[in-house]
Amino acid sequence: MWHFLVHVSLLALTFPMVVHPQESFRVMLVAISVKDLDSTATWYHKYLGFNLMDKKDFPDNNVTVAILENNSVRIELVQHKESVAPSKLIPKLANPALIQGYGKVAYDVADIEQIVRTMKSDSVTFVHNLRDVDRGTFVGYKSCIVLDNNGNWVQLYQKK
Repeated sequence: MWHFLVHVSLLALTFPMVVHPQESFRVMLVAISVKDLDSTATWYHKYLGFNLMDKKDFPDNNVTVAILENNSVRIELVQHKESVAPSKLIPKLANPALIQGYGKVAYDVADIEQIVRTMKSDSVTFVHNLRDVDRGTFVGYKSCIVLDNNGNWVQLYQKK
């Protein structure tokens, strides 16, 4: 028993709780490297309602950047002339969790069933079909995972 208490106490000393002075904390944006910026902006607008807020070329860096926004959620699409899809570097890569870094972006949506119907009619690829979440943090939600037009995993959630 004492060994456990000492171990927990040492952990508390090693990883003290840090309180940040910010009243609020939120993600400013998520950046996604894409092959075709315009078609990707269209995909995110059509299925998730993101609007193009800004687009800039940075020719010295071979990059074009677009900022999309929907309800204060921002996506930065980055098209670099020399970018390569992960599947080109690692053949047969079917799961982004096998590469360290960001694996997917999840969105809380208002009408998941309508979005799914539209995506299916457009032959969007589903990694996981729409289902009720029955375990973990999101019990009480419906969820699915699709591939965007660049092969990135996009997860959709809606509270039941």
